Amino acid sequence: LYAIGYRAADLEALALRIDWDDMFSDRSERRFLGMPQKYWDSRYTFTLELKHRRVNLPSGIIAGHKIYNLLNRLTLAAQPQQDFHKFPIPFTCIATDIVTGEAVVLDHGNIAEAIRASMAIPSVFTAIRIDGRLLVDGGLVRNFPVADVRKMGADRVIGVDVSTTLLKEDRLRSFLDIMNQAINFQIVSSTEAQRAQCDYLLQPDIADFSVFDFDRVPEIIAAGEKVARAHYAALQALADTLAAYGPPSPPEVLPQIDSLYITRVETRGLRTLTRSLVIAELGIRLPARITLDQLERGIEHIYSLQMFDRVGYSIEDGEEGSTLLIRLAEKSPDLFRIGIHYDSKTDASLMINTTFRNLSRYGSILSLDAKLG
Repeated sequence: LYAIGYRAADLEALALRIDWDDMFSDRSERRFLGMPQKYWDSRYTFTLELKHRRVNLPSGIIAGHKIYNLLNRLTLAAQPQQDFHKFPIPFTCIATDIVTGEAVVLDHGNIAEAIRASMAIPSVFTAIRIDGRLLVDGGLVRNFPVADVRKMGADRVIGVDVSTTLLKEDRLRSFLDIMNQAINFQIVSSTEAQRAQCDYLLQPDIADFSVFDFDRVPEIIAAGEKVARAHYAALQALADTLAAYGPPSPPEVLPQIDSLYITRVETRGLRTLTRSLVIAELGIRLPARITLDQLERGIEHIYSLQMFDRVGYSIEDGEEGSTLLIRLAEKSPDLFRIGIHYDSKTDASLMINTTFRNLSRYGSILSLDAKLG
């Protein structure tokens, strides 16, 4: 976000304002749900897809629908620029091809999609497919990509190493701690090699934080400020050497986009469902000037069908208006649900449901319920 024009104060305000617990939930807002979806949501706690008549475990706990669309909104002004090296500050991020184990440099395309792929912690976030490759967090192979910055032409590198150290035994308290520790074995080895390539290395004291400590944002920001102030003299001296090249360029101001003139809608990712269904749920008659809030309400209406793991969007500018590209990841139409019910008469009981959707046509449902206890 800094590379496309956000200031440090903007980023701090965002980090403090966002409800991170909600952002990393895939549940639809109840106001967008139809009556069948409201019934199932209130009755069942867990939902898994059925594929080939078997329960299919997802590739991650979180599909990331909400975080994906937050990234879409925050990067909307930059999306027409597909070459990340042409941002106000050249940018690249790293992902891991989970099939081959190779590092994948993401320096072009849709910026929101690239960021989402590069933060897809295995087993926590589902993998993202870009250009035919299934991608997860680049930290698995290059968590501290100093070498990549050198290749982009940097003469001096200021590295801020926020990688976590391995936890001691008494701090391995949950399955997330264990999973994170296993991932960190590879990360620690890669990071040590990259640190040596920095001209200036800043290492905030974040040993007491985990990647899931979103409720401790103010403390994390304070840790970053503390280490920066400790290196202030060296950083100021570096800044002074740049004076020989003339005055610094004024920062580019990120344009504020409140509305869009949409002349066309395209869809990407549909396999069995129809484009007309998506357009109908979007609820926009083209051509039209719409606000971002209207656009995101339409996206949420599509997502609330519960036919998709993820529904995102991007904008492509044209001479006579913008094209709205809706990116979709379909779920299996067949679902297996589990819930626990309790009342004073029957005590606790286990609720099991199997639902087959769209058997004969869209909207057809065969639902089988069982109650144990």
